[in-house]
Amino acid sequence: MSERGVNIYSWLIILMFSYHRRLILLGLLVLLLSACLPAAPPSNLPDFPTPQPLGLSPAKPLPPGQLIQTDNWTIEVRQFLRGEAAWKMLAAANSNNEPLPAGEEYVLIQFHLQNNSADPEEKSIGLALTGSRRVRYNSFDARVVTPQPYLQSSLPGGGEMDGWYAYRVGQGETDLLLVVDNYEDEILYAALTENAAVIVPVAELSAIQATDLGQSLAAAAPYKEPVTTTGWQVRVTDVVQGDTAWEMVREANQFNDPPPDGMMYVAVKLWARYIGLNEDGESIDEFMFDLANERGKTWERPSVVPPLPDLTRHLYPGGETEGWLVLTAPADGRNLILVFTPHNRSETRYLSLLEYGR
Repeated sequence: MSERGVNIYSWLIILMFSYHRRLILLGLLVLLLSACLPAAPPSNLPDFPTPQPLGLSPAKPLPPGQLIQTDNWTIEVRQFLRGEAAWKMLAAANSNNEPLPAGEEYVLIQFHLQNNSADPEEKSIGLALTGSRRVRYNSFDARVVTPQPYLQSSLPGGGEMDGWYAYRVGQGETDLLLVVDNYEDEILYAALTENAAVIVPVAELSAIQATDLGQSLAAAAPYKEPVTTTGWQVRVTDVVQGDTAWEMVREANQFNDPPPDGMMYVAVKLWARYIGLNEDGESIDEFMFDLANERGKTWERPSVVPPLPDLTRHLYPGGETEGWLVLTAPADGRNLILVFTPHNRSETRYLSLLEYGR
């Protein structure tokens, strides 16, 4: 080979080594950058909001100001008041209406309802609220006398009316939505203000894993320790029993009966959070709880109005609540255990009430 050929060959070798060295350096740089970047979210997380028409998801509600149509109903929001403006109207409507404690405010809505069915039989429609706290608020929970006329949400076919509903919501709560349930088909969501929407915090909730704590009667969760299933987190925050519990029950409603002979009331205050991913949410109530002794014997739930706030709530993903439920046990009962049975009965959890005694 000539000298010139040797030089060209040498240059080619140098270029090839330079090219490969650059590829190696580039690969190392990519690896370094990928190590510094945050991990990508799991690829198996569901899409939210679920793709569907406007109004069928709280993340994609109907815009404010338009008529809301279902198969049999037309609903119009004619006035929407909250805070001080709502309280002034309620105070004027009835002197027995009381202001709310700190952390809550009233909402007043004037609706126009029309039942478009040709069937003369009366039908009902549910009109609730939800918002950024991810709790469903029902009008009957407000416990106030509204301005006249009070809305009648049961109407015969062809019937229509104007009327007021009152609600209690979180003070300063944002993204308020109207929740329309005609008890026949899909629930509709309509924004009460511009750009209001309630989006499932899917990444946050998917990161919460069910735990083994409280999976058996013999290994109940310690007092005030939370249990976690695939759909719920639940924790005992207070327990009252015996005569003190009966006083609480009697004050809650004058028509509540005393406990049967040989039995006592046990009032349990619980904190609960819904961590499932059902966009329409799920309810928690006293029927998901029983009292048991160490051998697993349970007792019939009493039919009483519980102290306020009561536990029963409908929660959307990420929503939480705290409230009382009332159960019965033998008057000499000791080492009682609260049994939590969610809709998925295979996830029953047991919570110790060992430190009760007030």
